[in-house]
Amino acid sequence: MTPMSIVAMMVTLCGIGISVLGRGEHHRVSLKLPLNGVLYAIGAALCQGVGLVLSKIGMDCYQTDAEEAWLVLLAFWAEDHMEGRCRCCDLRHRREPVLH
Repeated sequence: MTPMSIVAMMVTLCGIGISVLGRGEHHRVSLKLPLNGVLYAIGAALCQGVGLVLSKIGMDCYQTDAEEAWLVLLAFWAEDHMEGRCRCCDLRHRREPVLH
C-alpha cells in the first residue's frame, strides 16, 4: 500500500465518522443510531466486499474477447427485434395496443 492510499482511507474514515457521530448534550460526541441500522450496514459492507472478491476471482478465471461480447449482445438484440418487441427503437413494432 502506498502512503497516498493510506491517507485516502483515513480521509474517508474521518468523513464517515463525522457524518455518523453527532453532538450530544454539552458538546460531547455521542452515537445515536439504531442497532438494526448499524447491523444492516455492517452486513451490507461485508457482502459487498465478498462480492467484489468473488467477481475478481471470476474475472481472472474467465477470459473473453470483446468480439464475443458484441456477438452475444447482437444476438439478443436481433432476437428481440425479430419478435417485434424492440423497446429501444420505435413503438410501431408493438403487437399490443399502447392505449387500451
